[in-house]
Amino acid sequence: MIKDNFIQPTKKGVIAYDHILSFQTSIDELLITARSSYPANVIQAMKVIVSVCKLITEQVENNESRLTSDSKQTLYELKSRFSTALSDLLIAAKHHANGMGISPVSLLDHSAGNLSAVVVDLVRLVGMKDTDNNDQKGFQNDYNNNNTTSAYETNSNSPPSLSQIRSQLKDTDDNYSLLEQTYITPAELTKYLKNETDTIVQTIQNLLSALRLPQNGEVYSIITSLIKIISTIIDKSSSVCSSPSGYAYTRACRPILNELDQCSQRLSLLQKSQFISGAVATANAKRDLAKEAYEIAKYTKELINLFETD
Repeated sequence: MIKDNFIQPTKKGVIAYDHILSFQTSIDELLITARSSYPANVIQAMKVIVSVCKLITEQVENNESRLTSDSKQTLYELKSRFSTALSDLLIAAKHHANGMGISPVSLLDHSAGNLSAVVVDLVRLVGMKDTDNNDQKGFQNDYNNNNTTSAYETNSNSPPSLSQIRSQLKDTDDNYSLLEQTYITPAELTKYLKNETDTIVQTIQNLLSALRLPQNGEVYSIITSLIKIISTIIDKSSSVCSSPSGYAYTRACRPILNELDQCSQRLSLLQKSQFISGAVATANAKRDLAKEAYEIAKYTKELINLFETD
């Protein structure tokens, strides 16, 4: 419900009001930290953001069955945008932490703005609710886990080193692996994508051959390989777009990555519904699977054309 230009909690809302407040505060804290004397601390600030985002997505997924078919389709698209936006922000934070004061804060602002826009759209779709005790406990547990006092925090005059901050990220959410990605240039990405195209073509050929045979689990494994390929392409491309040398490609790159992510999700649905052990895939499912595989090759080629330099 919107009142006086503000979204208000309702009884039918899904996302806890306190989670939204925590998200707002954590984003503000990230951007303030990015402008401080210790820009490497943005990695620590990201821990809280990821925790809040995790709680928000859990609440949405737990209530997904309540939505109409049209709303579920909208949610499907928002979840894809949410995942991409959060990954972009993680990568931007990593580059800012490594930038030693040189990396423009505007890159982090841009990624934070994109994630915030998706959260707004999520709230518009599923609504907010008043926070109950379980919601408060869930966030407090995650917050405490991500704010354990360490030796360097006892001395406010001594800024933490990047290695100290990163040590706190070990054994936490898998999303933090993005913070350790190696920086690559657009030219290096192009080379990688060209090499990956050969792998995709070979994988598609293996897939087409497997589809002609009785199901024996091979198709399931090939789909898994394709999904992993897509994930790596999206991560590497997003990393480049979030870097100073690749920022100019962001607007053109984002729609392509969104299409690849959609391909990945459709592949996953086909895999789980038609190609699990014991299932007999329909002719339509096989045709759809082949189509998605070719789409991956097409969008990878579009990325090559985008990043390739003369």
